[in-house]
Amino acid sequence: SSGINAEYGAASAPVWMFPGQPESSLLGPAGPYIVLTEAYGLADPECPSRVSKSWSLIASMATTDAGLAKLQQLFHLCHPLTTDNAHLLSDWLNEMYFDMAMVNYPYPTSFLAPLPAWPVAKFCTAANTTDIISGIAAGAQVYANHTGKVPCLDLDKDPAGDLGMTGWDYQSCTEIFLPISSD
Repeated sequence: SSGINAEYGAASAPVWMFPGQPESSLLGPAGPYIVLTEAYGLADPECPSRVSKSWSLIASMATTDAGLAKLQQLFHLCHPLTTDNAHLLSDWLNEMYFDMAMVNYPYPTSFLAPLPAWPVAKFCTAANTTDIISGIAAGAQVYANHTGKVPCLDLDKDPAGDLGMTGWDYQSCTEIFLPISSD
């Protein structure tokens, strides 16, 4: 069905990017985000909207001490956020969205992080609250602490270890030209 196709697409999205393609094309720079939006939208039609709205809310909160403290509390961060390192939270969330879509299987997995079956749907269910940031933070726990055994979220550590962001960052920098863009 279309849900299964979206999951396969999300898993292979980086391979689809080629320079010179129209921005709105699946082969263009926004292609992976188009596929991710579809995958999260299949889980809950309002989920992509909540994620989209969260970016500006997080950026706004990161401009004040009270907002930084609230983000630290909501996301159960190990280390204090400052205006200088607040971007780490957004970077981590961006990677989380990709990782969860990539392993959005109908059974639990543990090779990127201990995750339940259909983690995207679990994220979207947890994120479905009236307070967008509280919802996103609750949803992030699906990826960061599904087992309930992690005392805090360390933005400096990749929960996927060698399989996750560090390896991908190196590979994408040294082997593949990836012109990714998003709104």
